[in-house]
Parts: sequence; C-alpha cells; structure tokens
Amino acid sequence: MKLALGVNVTGGTPPYAMRAYVNGTELNSSSFTLKAVGIYNLTVVVEDSVGGEVTRSFLINAVPKPTISLLTTTGSSFLTYNNTITVTPVVVGGVYDSVYVYLNGELVAQLRPNESYTLSLPVGTNSINVSVVDAFGQSSWKEVEVTTGYNSFNIGGSAAITVVAVVVLTLVLSRIRKPSWKEVEVTTGYNSFNIGGSVAITVVAVVVLTLVLSRIRKP
Repeated sequence: MKLALGVNVTGGTPPYAMRAYVNGTELNSSSFTLKAVGIYNLTVVVEDSVGGEVTRSFLINAVPKPTISLLTTTGSSFLTYNNTITVTPVVVGGVYDSVYVYLNGELVAQLRPNESYTLSLPVGTNSINVSVVDAFGQSSWKEVEVTTGYNSFNIGGSAAITVVAVVVLTLVLSRIRKPSWKEVEVTTGYNSFNIGGSVAITVVAVVVLTLVLSRIRKP
C-alpha cells in the first residue's frame, strides 16, 4: 500500500524543514509504501528557521484489501426448483466494507458483511453477483449461476388431477340435468253413501229447525 505524506505547519518562522520516520527508519521522500499488513509507527519532525522543533507520532494500521466468499442455499416450491437463493457474504479485510448484491445485472440489495439476503429467482439461468467495496475503493467480488425451472412431475400430476376433476364434475352435472322419473295415475271419486248420508242429515236438521221456530212463533 503506497501512502503520500502531507504536513500542514502553522506558527514558527518559515521556512520549515521536515523529517519523517516509519518504525524508526527515515524516509527519503514524501511518499512511502507499506509492504505488509500490520501496525506502523509514523513520526514527523518539523523544524523552523530559528531552530524551533515540533515532533508528532501517529499509528498506521495497514489492513489487507477486502476479499469475499459466499455461503449459498437454494430453495424450491411445488411447481419450480431453485426458485430462491439465500446468500451470505463472508468478508475478510478492508475498512468499513459495503456489500452489493446484483441479480442478472440489476442491483437488488446493499448489505453489511456476514448479513444474509434471500432472492426470488425467475425461471431460466440466473446470475448472482456479490461484491464488496471498502472505504478506500478496494474491492472484490464473487458470482454464481443458478438455473431455475419447472418440476415436470408435479405439473403432470396437477394436470391429471384437473382432468379427473373435470370428468367427475361433468358426470355429476349430467345426472343433475337429466334426473330419472316415474309416472303414476290415480282415480279420485265420491263415496255415494257418504253423500247420501250428508243430504239426509241436512234435511232432518232443516225439518227440526222449522218445528222449533213454529213453536216459538205460536206459543
């Protein structure tokens, strides 16, 4: 990792002279390279024209560029296989890393390292790209391809069930529309004895009522 050293000086009497040391070794230019991961001690000494001197020390933590690996799990449904995928990005290195998830070239999510995310996949060949970018623009990425399709057995079973259901429903409807029936003829008539009895009772009742009324009028 190559670094450029810049110092702002206020006060004192110009011009200024500057010296810089990394882990005790003096630098011969304003830029230097950290060749390995680790912690470095940077010391800067500034001296003005009349002998005034100021020393400042800093710690530099050199981390590796981010690298990413993926943990993936696919899921299926009754009709389709591999119709979902859960990705978990595992990131090593970098500073303040951000993770981006792309499905078929389209950004669908921004995550933190080690955060899981589930994508719904359309039927066909799907490209899932997961990349990490740190605060200094260092990046790394991984890509996986997943083929999503239909479960032919389940579709065939569904079609068979549908056909059977239609046939059964047709048979039921045909029985409802054409019910079986029987015809019975019945002859209804008057009972002659009962009619005669009724007439006789009516006549007797009228005669008795007439006699009663005649007695009331002629006491």
